[in-house]
Amino acid sequence: FWFISLLCVTFYSAVFPFQAYAPDILVQKFNYSEILAGSIASALIFGTMIFTPIFGWLVDRFGKRARLMMLGSLLLIPCHLLIGFTYIPPIIPIFVVGIALSLVPAALWAAIPMMVPESRLGTAFGVVGYIQNVGLMLFPYIAGRISDAHTTQKLVNGQSVPVVDYSSTMLMFALLGAVGFMFSILLKRADSRRSEGQSIESVMRG
Repeated sequence: FWFISLLCVTFYSAVFPFQAYAPDILVQKFNYSEILAGSIASALIFGTMIFTPIFGWLVDRFGKRARLMMLGSLLLIPCHLLIGFTYIPPIIPIFVVGIALSLVPAALWAAIPMMVPESRLGTAFGVVGYIQNVGLMLFPYIAGRISDAHTTQKLVNGQSVPVVDYSSTMLMFALLGAVGFMFSILLKRADSRRSEGQSIESVMRG
């Protein structure tokens, strides 16, 4: 349970703060207009719209929740590094982040009832939600501090305009993905050692 809670906080902290920064990253690094940057950043949610019901169905039919969480966390690492350190079309890694945001929640939230007694299920969801929100409070602040530390000023038409290098911020998001991947491995290992209850890798029995 604690591994899945820690995976939750690291995964969501690597996605939702990035989603907030994505339009400005596209403006600052790729010189997109604000309208185009907003449209491309929305590819993240578009990917989630498409794949969330598909992965939910796959979880119900085949199980493999831990493996899906591993895959979703792993996808974040190259996506954030590609956006932060290359100039490939950013719509591709942003869309893949949306796929990851479909993979992990479909498996994660469905796994909790399989590892927690029904009498404590509400408490379990509350604890996971609390831990998740601690991360969503903390990491946007850290991302902002990192971005501020890598902000310079340039003159445009006689006015000082801030220029932000988001490479270090994107590295932080990639590291969060890596830590989430580590917790997903530990989760799968802990699940395989459980002697009671149903494995989260199995198909949930009605």
